[in-house]
Amino acid sequence: MRKTGILLPIFFLVMVAESAGQVIQNLSESQKALLELNEQGVIHATAQRYDEAIASIREAIRREPGFAGLYKNLATAYINSGKPAEALEPLEQALKLEPARGDLFFYLGVANSELGRHLEAAKAYEHALRHGWRSAALYSNLGWSYFLNGNAKKALQPLKKAALLDPEDHKILNNLGVVYASLGHFEEAAQTLRNALKLRPDLALTRFNLGWVYANRKDRKAALEQYSFLQVHAPELGRELYKEIYRDFLIELKK
Repeated sequence: MRKTGILLPIFFLVMVAESAGQVIQNLSESQKALLELNEQGVIHATAQRYDEAIASIREAIRREPGFAGLYKNLATAYINSGKPAEALEPLEQALKLEPARGDLFFYLGVANSELGRHLEAAKAYEHALRHGWRSAALYSNLGWSYFLNGNAKKALQPLKKAALLDPEDHKILNNLGVVYASLGHFEEAAQTLRNALKLRPDLALTRFNLGWVYANRKDRKAALEQYSFLQVHAPELGRELYKEIYRDFLIELKK
């Protein structure tokens, strides 16, 4: 059964948003320059110019190392540029400055998830919840980390919570369907995966997962409908699903 990955964070203008209500009326020239550097970094990151974003935000940190939001933006740029290991140090610095910020623990979880450190990721997501951070992405990532740590039963409730918070996210629905299937709850798995496909009918991985569920429910006709799609649009997945559909028959042939 195939699975989608951990959700990545969305880069946003943390520093400006945090400062606006507090010091916007009394900014010094150096503070204005600092905010401009941060804003430039965010603009670069939004355009996926990550090297420029990182350089701009690092310069802002050099000038004023006391803002947790700058470290958070730097870490997010590293994560989204495919360098999660380099996000760990700025997140640790941010947490030294503001140790009770749940969003910082969320990003720490994402970095660890991207590094395949799912136990550490789960702990970071749990800290985020304890410090009041709530989002569909957090619950989804927490549940998926539990699943990748081998605890599908524990993964179920966070993923169900994520789907309630964001029922239009096909990635969450796909992952929830995978967890249902791994627990043997094939009816719930099939319904959840069908809901994901209503949102994105072209998702080959979700069609494979749905076909896998049908095959394990011994509904060969329904499984073959998913196989027909995959045969055209994702032949390698189609071949894998075909083997699953006819697994018992192929085992008999080998005897």
